[in-house]
Formats: sequence, C-alpha cells, structure tokens
Amino acid sequence: MAVRRSAQFYVGVDIGGSKILAGLFSASLQLRGTLKIKTKAKLGKEAVIERVENSVLDLMSEQGVHLKQVRAIGLGAPGVVIKGRVINAYNIGWDNVPIKTILQRRMRIPVYVEND
Repeated sequence: MAVRRSAQFYVGVDIGGSKILAGLFSASLQLRGTLKIKTKAKLGKEAVIERVENSVLDLMSEQGVHLKQVRAIGLGAPGVVIKGRVINAYNIGWDNVPIKTILQRRMRIPVYVEND
C-alpha cells in the first residue's frame, strides 16, 4: 500500500507496556495534537490492537481530521519487528503478531512498523 501523497497528515503511534501514545502531524511534520491512553495489555492482543486503532480514530476526531486526509501511520512497537510483525514483545503479551497487515486491513491506510 503506497503513501497517499495528496493527503495532509501523518499519524505516529507508540505502543508501550503501560501506555499508547498517538500523535497527529502535518505534512511538514508539525505536531497538531496527541492522545494518550493505557495499553491494558492484560486484556489480550485483540484488545490492544483495538485500543491502537481507536486511539488513532479518536485523535483524528478531536482534531477534525478524516482518515482520507492521512498519508500513513507510523507505529513504534516493543520487541523485535520483522516485516511488520511484532515478535517477542512480552511486555504486551505479543508473539508473532502481524500488526502492519491487521491495521492496514482495518484502516485502509499505509502502516509502517518499527521497533521503538
């Protein structure tokens, strides 16, 4: 999935053991707003993925931005990251989770994942 060149914003998300922090950035990388929520890893993998997705959508809603205006999402995840899969992120209970594929399918936007 290619970056949407005509879109005006980027979203960055950091998944941590205790918090998920999302930031909305302009195309020139000026921070427009942030949203921080608890990770709640004890609820399981699916719950954390939903919390990541909802943090992005809630932040965009707060800032009056529609998903079609976002070029891409950059995701920082714990553990080893190989080709968009999170391997051995024990602080959030993930092992071999294809987070890039999952979020791209759900949000229909390019997602880039790296180790944080």
